[in-house]
Amino acid sequence: MKFDISDKTLILGYSGSGKTTLLEYLIDYYFVHFPHIVIIDSVYRFSKLKDRFYSGIVECKKPSKNKICIHVRGEEEYEKVIYALNRYPYPVFLIVDEIDQYISPYSLPFEFGIYSEQGRNWNQGGIFTARRLGAVHKSIFSNSHYLILFKIINKMDLQYLNSVLDFDIDELMSDLGEHEFYFVDLHLSNIEGKYVLKGNRLLKIK
Repeated sequence: MKFDISDKTLILGYSGSGKTTLLEYLIDYYFVHFPHIVIIDSVYRFSKLKDRFYSGIVECKKPSKNKICIHVRGEEEYEKVIYALNRYPYPVFLIVDEIDQYISPYSLPFEFGIYSEQGRNWNQGGIFTARRLGAVHKSIFSNSHYLILFKIINKMDLQYLNSVLDFDIDELMSDLGEHEFYFVDLHLSNIEGKYVLKGNRLLKIK
């Protein structure tokens, strides 16, 4: 797997499938090397990063450190953060666990709409997790370059993925073991590989 700072990636999977564990691994081994990253932390899952990351409110000015972890409560605070990132003078990689807590599937906040649909023009990428595709605004999925697909069981989510991807999702799901996932290039509609995270090792199964 590889990620560019301007790429957007969506991680899907039911609760307990391994989404957050994988996200923590990617932060430590992939994204920490990006020049500027911001983590939106809803329930202090990433509190262990406090020693390495600046914790505070994003401002339009250059922060004291280039790695920021923010605890955000609700859509209003989230939109204020995105407002600041849209005006930040450097490309920022945005990391949001459980993005459906901040963005309704039925309406896209103005500032996040700019980030989601135009951010690539100034190298604003990001990675987002969600338990259900149906809980995610369609703009997040349609503007993602990659999909990391853990086990999903919701029938409507499976039907939608079957309708937009060129492979049988039901068959893929039946072949997934515990904490295994597929890495999908949505632009090419191609499965790049099947992986599992064991400890601090990311293994490609096939």
